[in-house]
Amino acid sequence: AYVEPNDRNQVTAIIPWHPARTEVEIRQGEPVYRYRFKDNEKTPWVHYSEMIHVRTLSTDGFFGLSPITQHRQTIAGLQAKKEHGNTFFLNGALPLGIIKVPGQLTPDAHDNLRKSWQRTHGGLANAYKVAILEEGMEYKSEPISMEDAQWVEGQHLDIEDVCRIFNVPPQMIQHLLRMTNNNIEHQGKQWYE
Repeated sequence: AYVEPNDRNQVTAIIPWHPARTEVEIRQGEPVYRYRFKDNEKTPWVHYSEMIHVRTLSTDGFFGLSPITQHRQTIAGLQAKKEHGNTFFLNGALPLGIIKVPGQLTPDAHDNLRKSWQRTHGGLANAYKVAILEEGMEYKSEPISMEDAQWVEGQHLDIEDVCRIFNVPPQMIQHLLRMTNNNIEHQGKQWYE
């Protein structure tokens, strides 16, 4: 934001400058700023003493870094976990099952059995339907593994990872998993101090 002074160097206004339209350069070791309006007209260069510059992460103290760019791998990992979870639950949260058939199936019979089973029992809408098996077939359900159960339980950590990126306490975005009224109150006071 540009701090507009009067003749006596008193602040008369604070004018917000959109970060995407603000240029910053280092001249003689000090930052100077210039703003580009929508019609591409530019202000004169302004000394840093006339600016309020709130920076995010920075490697040099002058230029802020995008939290999204810096944490791209974390966010990509969160997206991959979400996609895995969607697939997991789309299949009724039963990732594995075995249909045991006496004898050997032809490739066509094998494909037909798989497609028929998926059509009848695949997806959330078909979860927990009773299976009817023919000709000596047996179905054996594979229980959810400890890794998958732990993955489901760990979904709340994704929210906490994003909170860490932006330095926002989880309760400020209504993530109250391990919160009590007492610690919410104290953390709220810290946030506003």
